[in-house]
Amino acid sequence: KKDKKDKKKSASTTSTNVVPAKAQPTPAAAITPQRRMASDDIDSVLVHKKVNVVISLLPHALKNVQLHVENSMRQYLMKYSDGMDGVLMAYENVRTLKKDHAKGTGWILNELPYIHYDVALDACLFCPKVGSKMVGTVNECFASHVGILVFGYFNAMVAAEDLRSSGYNFNLDTSQWVAEGSENVIEPNIPVEFIVKQIHECNGIMSLEGTDLTIRLLVDEAMPALAVETAATIKKEAQQEVNVENDDIEDDIEDDIGDGQSEDRQDQDAEDSEAQGMSDDDDEE
Repeated sequence: KKDKKDKKKSASTTSTNVVPAKAQPTPAAAITPQRRMASDDIDSVLVHKKVNVVISLLPHALKNVQLHVENSMRQYLMKYSDGMDGVLMAYENVRTLKKDHAKGTGWILNELPYIHYDVALDACLFCPKVGSKMVGTVNECFASHVGILVFGYFNAMVAAEDLRSSGYNFNLDTSQWVAEGSENVIEPNIPVEFIVKQIHECNGIMSLEGTDLTIRLLVDEAMPALAVETAATIKKEAQQEVNVENDDIEDDIEDDIGDGQSEDRQDQDAEDSEAQGMSDDDDEE
């Protein structure tokens, strides 16, 4: 009996000490990482994680909330986000979350017309850090710097001072950076490695500044495949939107021309009818 009483006492004490935390509303545009699924290697710049984000929709979006939520998420693609601490490269499993003791998934603040939704998704982020090792392809060579394209999308550069400290000299005749005492030449379309020295961001566009540039002999295409495919998809969708807009403009122009020609014909018919009427009057006189 004494043992049973002690067990009951300890169980009651444990249950009273464990108090579930109340869910607090997440501020708009706040994104919180939940779980990192990629390797913990500091040189890994592509990170898979679960994130939560608040999406605000207008009332007209209530017909299809899931569709409008996903359309809103596309605006974050290939742009840097402070909340995500990286560039959103791709995402999947977009779903709206239901608050505790709530009848629906959306919530409204004060008298504002926006309906806010807590959204969870699995994201692939480009998260370079100062000191990370990066792989890219040289796309331009100048006496002042070398331009590099990372994952076929992000711009990076290595200044001339860093190149000279690595043992390279610029050849004005060939516009190449040549290594002293070796046959290594830095020119366009050459795969290279470098260390991130600074990260710049403006209006969601990220650019990198590097140092310790070396020529990469073996190219690992598996890692940037997702990034290159995502960038290509975004460019294709943007081009399709431009084509649709151009088609709409051409249709509008053709409609305007057709309407103008129709009006001209109507005016001409009216003038002909009026002239015919005057001619008939003259004949009667």
